[in-house]
Amino acid sequence: MAIPRGERLAAWRLAQMAPEVMAQQVIEACVADVSRISEQRRREALEEIRVRYEAAHYAAAYVRTFRGLVSCFLRSYLPGSGSMWRLANMVQAPTLVIGGRHDRLVDVRVAPQAARAIPDSRLLMLDGVGHVAQLEVPRLVARAVLPLLAETGDSAKRPDMAG
Repeated sequence: MAIPRGERLAAWRLAQMAPEVMAQQVIEACVADVSRISEQRRREALEEIRVRYEAAHYAAAYVRTFRGLVSCFLRSYLPGSGSMWRLANMVQAPTLVIGGRHDRLVDVRVAPQAARAIPDSRLLMLDGVGHVAQLEVPRLVARAVLPLLAETGDSAKRPDMAG
């Protein structure tokens, strides 16, 4: 992805892969237990991939997105005022950090690190869950988010907390 004109190589590689295979690979990379993903969501994922494949700019967007993710990762760990960890320390809103203990895309140590970096944050680490907890265990995630939303709504109504 770092090579010049990586879009052409990505376009060639993407053209070799059937949308069904790509959709299945994305699901397998993002969730710990694929049996939790409904047939409807599988069909939606496949349709999303098909729509992307039809876009002339898909390969270029894919490469640029990947490059952006790598750049963000590097900025996170480099020193200086632009460090993502330093910026996380400036977050003012109550925050719930949710991590899956079986995340294959992001190191499982990042969620606790993020929770430590963000003031007034809470951490919820979920066993048997991958990268997209909201798809794997949506009710559990909703139950975790609702109290935070209620608390945030309550504080917005208090005159001493409103800003």
